[in-house]
Amino acid sequence: MAGRRPGHDRALERGPLRDAAHGPAADDEGRVGGGARPVRPHWGEHGFGIWAAELNETGKLVGRIGLSYHRAWPDDPELGWLIDPAHTGRGFATEGGAACVEYGLEVLGAPRLVSVCVEGNVESRRVMEKLGFRLHTTVPFEPLALPTTTIDLLVHARSEAQLEQDDVPPHAVEAADAPADADFAESERAVEREARLVLREDAHLQRLDPEILHSGGGYDQPMSRWATFDCYGTLIDWNAGIRSVLEGFFGAERAPGLLARYHALEPEVQAETYRSYAEVLTITLERVAAEARLPIPEGETGALARSLPDWPPFPEAPRSLAELRARGWNLAILSNTDRALITASQKTLGVPFDLVVTAEDVDSYKPGHGHWERFFERTTADREHHVHVGASLFHDVAPARELGLKIVWINRLGEEAEPVPDRELPDLAALPDTLEELVPA
Repeated sequence: MAGRRPGHDRALERGPLRDAAHGPAADDEGRVGGGARPVRPHWGEHGFGIWAAELNETGKLVGRIGLSYHRAWPDDPELGWLIDPAHTGRGFATEGGAACVEYGLEVLGAPRLVSVCVEGNVESRRVMEKLGFRLHTTVPFEPLALPTTTIDLLVHARSEAQLEQDDVPPHAVEAADAPADADFAESERAVEREARLVLREDAHLQRLDPEILHSGGGYDQPMSRWATFDCYGTLIDWNAGIRSVLEGFFGAERAPGLLARYHALEPEVQAETYRSYAEVLTITLERVAAEARLPIPEGETGALARSLPDWPPFPEAPRSLAELRARGWNLAILSNTDRALITASQKTLGVPFDLVVTAEDVDSYKPGHGHWERFFERTTADREHHVHVGASLFHDVAPARELGLKIVWINRLGEEAEPVPDRELPDLAALPDTLEELVPA
């Protein structure tokens, strides 16, 4: 694959291309998704910008990849790409992006690069992750094509220091500064000389026949596989967290019985009206204590919510999640909690998730279907390539069955299955192999 200065081929701006990083195709002014600056003025003003991406062997235009300043985040050069749908899944975005990362940090000397996308754009987020970008912040953004609509964009960042630490895909780069007054009306050959950035095909990228593509070989998978997880009770030891507070207030002898009542009362509190999960924790604790005629220490009714960030993950959870990511699975959390609380638990797990849906996001709690409905709205997940994993028959197995989804039940408490899941496991240790059986690569 080769890159050259954009602007020489209007088909790039008008053709049937998909913007994997930003959304809609470029408009007639060369704006990508209404966020990136116009292509030609950007080169003239800044001396860098977007290159056309073409196949070395045929010269066929397959998209464009490069660095520009984005309206949502004008402080740092932003890596973006636009790939012809007929040529997605071949690693072009990753290959070209790797060259642009090195060009931006080493040649341009930018202290930091960013790459932005919407949360549901899992394919682009996976490419960003491969290139060493990490989630930095979320910013509101008003697309030019939708002037009355505000969306949230995730800003991923990568610094110069990471370049020496992270592995990037193999590529060959020839780069030099482009003249600020470059004439985009010049011939294709002259424009290519001026840009002096060539992304050359390696042995993998030259072999584009379908048989090789479908064999894997390091290419992006054409169909994403999704594993969604309940968090508390499945990944995080919910019982241990609740029990610890109960023992501290009321003693170890009373704690098991009080924990059983907590199990029964919390769904009732959730079903009454929507409240934040922090409020649910507080109200349920108060009702458990009132039933048992036990006083809660003064000022401690909110103790459960305060303790939640310290609730431990199950020992095998981080390892199994990391293995699933290594096998190419997309991971999501669908949890009956608040955004602030789940953020702390994600840090404890130490494994990145592609999407998180909380009760706060949908104003409802499982076993309602709101979490799953939001998940399918915000992703391109195919139900045949999706499996839900949960420890609660009431909150997870039953609604997943109602929705016709594949379900793996993590039966940590030795309960009887009703309804019956697709698979039953005592913990997460064997989950990677189990998911491979349910949805083979």
